Amino acid sequence: MHLPLMFRTVDREGFATALGNLAGEALTSGVPSDLEEVVIPRGGAILGQFGLRPSGLLPEFVVVRDDDLQDTYAWVSAYFNGLTPITQWCRVWRQSEFGRLDMAAEVGLGRRLGAWIGAIVGECLVQANYRLSLKEMPGSAALATSTFVAARGAAIWGDLLDIEDLSRRYDDLQQRYSVSRRTLTSRSLMPLWVVLADTPIVSRSTANPRLLDDLTELLDQISERGLEALKPIARQAAGDFNLPELWECAQGSQSQRVEAVDRLAQRLGDGPASPMRDALLGFGASLVDPGVAALPDLLRRHTDRMPMAPLWLGAFAGAWSPSKVLNDNQGLGRLILKSLEGRTDLNDRPTADIAYDELARWLGAPGSKRPAIRAMSSRNLNVEIIAGVVAPVSLVADSQDTVAAPRAVATVARQYGYARQAPRDDSPSDRVMREVLRRLDDLEAAMTGQGSMLSAMEAPQPQPKGGGRRGAKSKS
Repeated sequence: MHLPLMFRTVDREGFATALGNLAGEALTSGVPSDLEEVVIPRGGAILGQFGLRPSGLLPEFVVVRDDDLQDTYAWVSAYFNGLTPITQWCRVWRQSEFGRLDMAAEVGLGRRLGAWIGAIVGECLVQANYRLSLKEMPGSAALATSTFVAARGAAIWGDLLDIEDLSRRYDDLQQRYSVSRRTLTSRSLMPLWVVLADTPIVSRSTANPRLLDDLTELLDQISERGLEALKPIARQAAGDFNLPELWECAQGSQSQRVEAVDRLAQRLGDGPASPMRDALLGFGASLVDPGVAALPDLLRRHTDRMPMAPLWLGAFAGAWSPSKVLNDNQGLGRLILKSLEGRTDLNDRPTADIAYDELARWLGAPGSKRPAIRAMSSRNLNVEIIAGVVAPVSLVADSQDTVAAPRAVATVARQYGYARQAPRDDSPSDRVMREVLRRLDDLEAAMTGQGSMLSAMEAPQPQPKGGGRRGAKSKS
């Protein structure tokens, strides 16, 4: 799809003039790929708006030389403070990337949709530490998961997505800016994302590519053949991976299948840690009640050694029965679907509060502090990780008021010598205090888990004015 646009190329002096009054400039019509061949002066830029009838004073996009991106952010910040952050109202593109707007496919995940949604549901459960009911969880909390961010990137960019770069950006953002704590890093989720996105782009340090290919083939078989082929697929997988327990997980009563999953977990746990063993445990669990993406009581006791298993369970469940994943948990999957495959704002102004590249420049400056940015929400900063993909970042501590009390009591107790380790004198009073500390820890963890999800509730869902690439309309 070719998006019509109007643009003008300027040097640094012309940049200063046109940035605040593009309407007064003579513009040229074209499409995104045309701008790849334009010679941009050093320090200059291409400024423009989408459609054939530009309106308003400010540009909707700025395209700069690849090596001028950070300098452009610094220059705008220094001389146009009132327009900073610029990426709050206008996308700034590297010239080598802007042409991708013409190459990007329709928004969608195809037959992988159910698997992505199931994996997102699984991450919701894990990130909440199993302490929140998925039936009561707001849809906006699911949109705050890193797997949603990866799925949205795959839905928009398809084969053009650099999933490793997205993972690096997401983890960097959470570590340097967010005040909330996360159970899983996106780096640990990379093998799952690579399989779901069916992309060959994966570093050698992430996982064994051959094993990921085996998992991709298994997921493909499930998506193509469905529940009717459950037993043949389970039998074949048991032979391919030399795990007879996988076949046992697909036979007998549900209680017998649950016991088979425990035996499978025991055997996998005896081997070395790897993404493969988490994936195979998730696959085995998906055979117990096919299509159910969350079985917390089944896998909770195994997640210390195989923390990714619940996400793999969700992915395989979504492949077995996409409709069941959409309907379970009072329609949580449907809410995810609506945002996952919604139209993009790539041909309009961004809906995010700031882009990752501009925020990273501020955070990377010597002696820099966490910058104060006016956001649409008081609890979250919506950061555009890559073009069209937004991740909410917590601005406030998780449930500050509710967590403070138990934390303060526990701190005072420790000051008086009641540490978590067993005391020398196991007197009745010591046992009582240990029990108090344990319950306080449970309460603190529960409140923290609720705060992590509540911190995403105020994150506005993207609702761009423009039509995006699917059904995009000209402004004419």
